[in-house]
Amino acid sequence: MREEMQNENPSRATASLLRTAVALLKRRDFAAAIAVLTRAISAETSNIELYDRRALARLNMGALEEALCDAEKMVLLDPANPKGYLIAGKAFLMMGKEEHAHRIYKIASRKVPPSNPRYQDISKMYREIPRSISNLVSVVSPREPIQRFREDQAISAKRSRHSSMDRTNLKPPGKNPKGTLEFKDLPVEIFNAVCAYLPLRILVRCTGVCKGWRTGIHSNKLLWTDLDFNAGGRRVTNHAMHLLVTIAGTLLKKLVLRNCPTITNFGLKKIAKQQYGSLLRFELSGNSQVSGATFATICKSMGPSLVKLSLTSTKADDATVQCILECCRSLRHLDLAHCSNVTDIGFERFANSKTKQRFSLILESVNLTGCRVSDRTSSVLAASCPALRSLQVISCQAITKRTVVNLSNCHNLEHLGLTGSDMRQPAGITLDDALLALSEGCPSLSSFSLSSCPQITDIGISYLAGFCAELQVIHLTQCAHIGDSALISLGKACRALRIALFGTCQKITDEGVVALVEGQLTLHRLDISNNPNVSDKTVRVLARRGVAMTDINLSYCIRITGSAVYDLSSKEGKPLEILKIDNCARIHSDTVSLLRKAIPTARISASFR
Repeated sequence: MREEMQNENPSRATASLLRTAVALLKRRDFAAAIAVLTRAISAETSNIELYDRRALARLNMGALEEALCDAEKMVLLDPANPKGYLIAGKAFLMMGKEEHAHRIYKIASRKVPPSNPRYQDISKMYREIPRSISNLVSVVSPREPIQRFREDQAISAKRSRHSSMDRTNLKPPGKNPKGTLEFKDLPVEIFNAVCAYLPLRILVRCTGVCKGWRTGIHSNKLLWTDLDFNAGGRRVTNHAMHLLVTIAGTLLKKLVLRNCPTITNFGLKKIAKQQYGSLLRFELSGNSQVSGATFATICKSMGPSLVKLSLTSTKADDATVQCILECCRSLRHLDLAHCSNVTDIGFERFANSKTKQRFSLILESVNLTGCRVSDRTSSVLAASCPALRSLQVISCQAITKRTVVNLSNCHNLEHLGLTGSDMRQPAGITLDDALLALSEGCPSLSSFSLSSCPQITDIGISYLAGFCAELQVIHLTQCAHIGDSALISLGKACRALRIALFGTCQKITDEGVVALVEGQLTLHRLDISNNPNVSDKTVRVLARRGVAMTDINLSYCIRITGSAVYDLSSKEGKPLEILKIDNCARIHSDTVSLLRKAIPTARISASFR
């Protein structure tokens, strides 16, 4: 009994590693969980719980043989413990080895006492094995099925030299057992339906299984209409891209090349020559090899059908922008973030061209973050894009208050990002007046971002709250003149708030935060960090009234104590997922430990200097 308790309960040295691994498993980060559990096992080699968790992670990753090794170790440590048998049986079933799984469950039914709570699970799995397989089974020891499986693997490796079909277990030698189906008898419709669920990386690997799979997959062009190279972007070459695009042919609808630095002008020009007129989405990011002229060629070739175009962190320039606006008449989403060669010139050339006079743009979202654009670009967009819903001009230092006024003509605007712009110019317009014009013209505004802006005041925010009742996200971090009045206005008028970020707004006190939180049923993220005026009163209100609150940042709030923070562990409504209390001088490390035990699934950041 003492040995069983020692095996089941991890020592204090490995308890923290086990808790970390459990949290990683819940987030489905199996690779990290395996690494953590391996460290724990090296410190305590006789702990069955550690092997069980690692085996589960390996099963989820498809590492079935490694999971069998863990199961075998568990059986050796405690033959009466059902965990090893359950893991081994599941691994064999995933391999298609039903006879081995049946042997395991039959052994377990003899070794595990019926009083064990998991005995019913073993009995259930044993009954579910086909009866035709159970008639062939005879066992002698708990380790026999695993040993036989390894012997079968060695025999299969020898046979693989003579038959590639044997290697894939698709067409075993000899007559198939009753009830099984050969690959050649599988209906094409079912095979295609299964392949349709596979990501691109796995689909490409399946073409190397055998000639039958290769022919079947290549012949169905519908499987290749959405090409997303996101998983292996850095290893994608021009040849690989062109090969798969050629297979899709004229049915290609999506081509995503995120973080693909090896794609060059030659590869894209080769694709542009083939005239893919049905392409709806094209994305290329993290690339410094492709020039703006090549992007212009792509837009002329594929532009008429494009709905979404993203060229983030590339060499797209003003010529590219002009060609996009003139050729891509169906374009709704344009992302040119961090394209430093993009300026006002491309937009102004389009505005002065004859093409602009023949049709108006139907753009709904434009992202120009980090581009060298100014108020002239926003003026062109406001005049040419009546359907504009989202505009991001973050870190565009030439954007001023005139852009805020220009956008008041975009009556469908819902998302606006102005962080990093220069709200000091022009001197003849106050920011409060500009926000009044924006609020009146854009009543559907739901997301507004203007951090690090000392010019914004409570008056401007009260205008937003009064006219934009559907506001859901507001980001005003490091705005020195924002105080309680702004939060009170938002709390009264904006009942749909989901995210409110007011970090380093040091004029805010408990009164404003309490007024904001009370009555909010959807607010799930709140940042009031680096505020010397926020006290335990705010934290206790968050625990009682923040029913939807899952992400709270209280870092550098020096008046908050540990007793109030601990109340968050039993808050009403949804449990906490993220809590940041870094450098809160009145919170002791013991309180942090109690919090982590009370809400083990939450990510708690608590570093102290």
